[in-house]
Amino acid sequence: MRKSMYWIGVLLVFLLLVGLACGIGGEEEPTSTPLPPTATPVPPTATPEPPTPEPPPPTDTPPAPPVEPEPTATLEPAVEVDTASQPADMVSAESETSGVRLSHTEDWFYTDAGFFIIVSSAADADPFGAAEELPDGVTMFVMAGPADDMEVDEFTPDMLGEMAEDFGASGDMELVGAPVETTINGVQVQLIEFRAAEGSDSIHGLFALFNNGEQAALVVAISSEELWDEHANTVDAILESIELFEGVGFDFDITPPAEGEWRGYLVYGDLVADEFAGGDPHLWTFDGAVGEYVTVILTPLGEGMDVTIQLMDPDGTVLIDVDDAFAGEAEILMNYELPADGEYSVLVEEFFDEPGEYELEFLGGDTSVGAIVPPGVIDMHEIAIGEQVEATLAEAEEHAWTIVASGGEVVDIILTPGEEQDVTLVVVAPDGSMLVDDLDDGFSGEAEIVTGLLLDIAGEYLVIVDEYWDVAGDYSLAVDFGEEGSEYEQIQMGDIAHDEVWQGTLPEGKYLHEWLFEGAAGDVVSIAVTPLTDDADLQLALIDPDGEFLFDLDEAGSDEPEMIAEYELLTTGTHSILVSDWWEAYAEYELSLTID
Repeated sequence: MRKSMYWIGVLLVFLLLVGLACGIGGEEEPTSTPLPPTATPVPPTATPEPPTPEPPPPTDTPPAPPVEPEPTATLEPAVEVDTASQPADMVSAESETSGVRLSHTEDWFYTDAGFFIIVSSAADADPFGAAEELPDGVTMFVMAGPADDMEVDEFTPDMLGEMAEDFGASGDMELVGAPVETTINGVQVQLIEFRAAEGSDSIHGLFALFNNGEQAALVVAISSEELWDEHANTVDAILESIELFEGVGFDFDITPPAEGEWRGYLVYGDLVADEFAGGDPHLWTFDGAVGEYVTVILTPLGEGMDVTIQLMDPDGTVLIDVDDAFAGEAEILMNYELPADGEYSVLVEEFFDEPGEYELEFLGGDTSVGAIVPPGVIDMHEIAIGEQVEATLAEAEEHAWTIVASGGEVVDIILTPGEEQDVTLVVVAPDGSMLVDDLDDGFSGEAEIVTGLLLDIAGEYLVIVDEYWDVAGDYSLAVDFGEEGSEYEQIQMGDIAHDEVWQGTLPEGKYLHEWLFEGAAGDVVSIAVTPLTDDADLQLALIDPDGEFLFDLDEAGSDEPEMIAEYELLTTGTHSILVSDWWEAYAEYELSLTID
């Protein structure tokens, strides 16, 4: 049986009444503007009498003793709860924002929405998801903050009656027994069970108020009446696990940027689904802190959709614009380090303003999330260093292989396609950084080769294999240890005088030539290296006396010269010119230097 979302709304209103309105998160509550009266005040029906100047004289019959009001409820004596008897399948969770630590059953739904926590026996219990009904089972809400901000010292039946009346005319609430006062993990706790009805639906619930004098937490649990007994023991176990600590608080000052249609507020770990109507981009906002890492995965669900991502800082400045994938593929903003504290915006849109559904996954925190297999890419198994695997790419498929490194290994990677395939290669480090970005040097049928790749971070590396034209076919992938000295060997060529042309010959392999010249600050130099052998693709670099690279060029194609034109030197001393061939092939060349 699935219940109406009415009572989720009721309980959220309750949380807002006793929490948000009291300024949880450290923000002072603004003074509300009084509403004008709805009718002309009615004058008093009688003139009030002035106070009697003297007490009335005593009468012969003494007045009856005052009647003691009956207590509205009896607080039962404090009971120390044993917290050691939790079910074995409980897992711990912590909300740094709210300042709450608890345990819940491992297969239960759990989410930290920032200013409150949701725990539920149903996996689809998120009230902010697409479901408009309360799932079967029990759902718990937890709100916490400084005790002074909560401004709820204890429950009273009158207070609960007023709240029930505020919740809405259609719902009737009654208490189940008297309030119970107990102690959990050294914190004073008050518990009150209630029943409620909305139409034919019968709800059973529990309010719990934790207060250690500095921090307070309000817990609300609800279930259908017939399922309450089934989950009551687990609710008790969750309550017994709750601990309070000083949280960082939540900033409720949410001001969505004007551009785009604001769709909601994000917290780390969210997976949301939405739909473009066509034409308007969508805005999502989140609170970020300097040094935190943010990852956004935007997956189009409509056929042919081409989606994009923009990340904007609290001032509205675009930090990064992501549009790397083709139509139908996910866009990933990976491990972006936030530069400041404040409210950031994520702008997502469909490039051609086409309508369609999408999913947005939002990850982040103090550490990077690591390499993530992109949506739609098939996660293959681990490939060990020294292993070769054979696999088949179906049409339009991509494969992701995992290399596990302890840090410091040097590897060679060889991807060999079928005759008609033009394969590409990507290597992603454990921190999400791109070590090899869309390597596509070979033609159809030719291998893509990476040599001397340093895996300097311990963890899992991703090797992503794709076919440029989405052609199906077989391929082999080999990962082997690279040579210990896989860096380029530098050959000293001596000094070069200006206004002269010098010749050199690069042997096949990882070699580069170093030429030296003396330059003074203010000198204007021009350098050209011209290939003399066919198919040579030369590279040219200029290094200052401090060892800093001023230029590192590979701008021209094969058989074309690389040039540095009229560059003014900034320092005086010995400068270096480096020459190498991109293909590591045998190459003859001419080198010229002019100084003005």
